Amino acid sequence: MHDWEQAAKHSIAAFRAYYAASNYAKEFEKIIEELSACSAQFRIMWHAQAVNKVGAGNKAIIDSNGSVNHYTYTALEVESAQGIFLIFYLARDAQ
Repeated sequence: MHDWEQAAKHSIAAFRAYYAASNYAKEFEKIIEELSACSAQFRIMWHAQAVNKVGAGNKAIIDSNGSVNHYTYTALEVESAQGIFLIFYLARDAQ
């Protein structure tokens, strides 16, 4: 993935939002402890205290040929299943 660090920061910030919404459920704490134990990068990003929701944005993904492909995405939460998202990707023209 192109710019994986930015994508990881965004994912961890969204995870933090759901952790808070869960009222700090023990299941989340177990995952946080496991990731913190095995990843210094996770520990740094987790302690940054960023909070974000899944929504919309742009991603760049490197394909098997090494080409960078750019996408715009939108995430829609399934109304009857909180925490489940349907994510749509639309390829953007090369810049």
